[in-house]
Amino acid sequence: MAIENATYINQLNGRYPRDADLIKEGAAHMRLIKDVLRYTFTNITGEVSATQATLNDIATKTYVDDLIANRFDVTYPVGSVYFCMDAISPATKFGGVWSLLTGDASITFGDGTLQDGILSGDNAPVVPLPDHSHTINHDHPNTRFATNTDTHNHAQQSSTVTTSSPFQSSIDPQSGSSPSGRLGGTTASDSHAHYVDVNLPAYNGTSGSAGTAGATLDVRGSRISINVWHRVS
Repeated sequence: MAIENATYINQLNGRYPRDADLIKEGAAHMRLIKDVLRYTFTNITGEVSATQATLNDIATKTYVDDLIANRFDVTYPVGSVYFCMDAISPATKFGGVWSLLTGDASITFGDGTLQDGILSGDNAPVVPLPDHSHTINHDHPNTRFATNTDTHNHAQQSSTVTTSSPFQSSIDPQSGSSPSGRLGGTTASDSHAHYVDVNLPAYNGTSGSAGTAGATLDVRGSRISINVWHRVS
């Protein structure tokens, strides 16, 4: 009979060759088997040591899931940090146990040692102004105030003077005239001034407080929130 045609294993006919086939066709059957194996396992260039159980598992979902999980274990081992914008825990995506890091904080570089992920620092520190006060030192030196420095005279209230015996006199401040004479104003004088000396004590004190007690300063600036997950196991 003629030699069967096949390219891959599933195309081989298990009933061939038949017992009545010519012996000379045996070589053709051997060549066919070799070609089918070469075409079916095109990329096999070395020894295949996998067992039938391993080969059987390759085709199962469990094997594929385990393979993916192992790949993520390599990519995100325990201690890794995962950043994302969505609300899905990486435990759902990759497996493992993850903890969401919370708190409004910036990321700083570590020193290569094991980090605990504990939040530290303060986004609203007290404004670092040193304690201080303001003092007042105000002196009043001896000051002379001058008035009316032009040429002027001085007025005097009119009085009546009455004489009797020598070195005796009486003055009637209510009378405007007297046979014995009347006191009047002084005569004009050249330019001169009259001074009043003022000597006020010096004053030392403290000004009142101003501003807001315990004022704080937000140092964060503009920012974008993302979810940060830490793999703990």
